[in-house]
Amino acid sequence: MQRPMNCLVDASQKHREFQVFLFQQIIIFADIEKAKNQFSSPTFEYRSHIQLNHMQMKELGDCRFQIKSTDPKIPEMTIICQAASPENYAGWRDMLNKILQQQNDLIFMLSNPLSTKNK
Repeated sequence: MQRPMNCLVDASQKHREFQVFLFQQIIIFADIEKAKNQFSSPTFEYRSHIQLNHMQMKELGDCRFQIKSTDPKIPEMTIICQAASPENYAGWRDMLNKILQQQNDLIFMLSNPLSTKNK
């Protein structure tokens, strides 16, 4: 899943448009460099990422959500993203919640193998 979104990476910065790429294990934020002419494609310059197994998500309303890295190996990072429409927001929210739920289910199964086996 990918889409341009307005993001606030640090509270002291202003909103920027990033191309946001969501994969099964990582979310990547990149600057969008517009196509130079009608025959070329836009390019993307990597800015940041968050591993989904070290991520928390919080819904903020107004088509916005906050994602926060919980990785103890890197400095704290919080990014607020705003989708262009309620439909885009719902797609991102649902996909992120699905991935996070799958991770929680896996952690539960690994930490409780006997209770999972009996189901």
